[in-house]
Amino acid sequence: MPVDPGNLILLASFKGTPVVGIPGCARSPKLNGFDWVLWRLMAGLEVKGEDIMNMGEVAY
Repeated sequence: MPVDPGNLILLASFKGTPVVGIPGCARSPKLNGFDWVLWRLMAGLEVKGEDIMNMGEVAY
């Protein structure tokens, strides 16, 4: 995941069920990348690599 905190998230699936390895930032009360992924999963939306890549900040 191209955001910090949240760059150590692991996202996979097992028999069609999402599996999430959460980074240490998940314990933080501050908004972080894990929250963005969790919101999408809880809404029933598929989270693809492209979605996670688009969550990052663009630096020019």
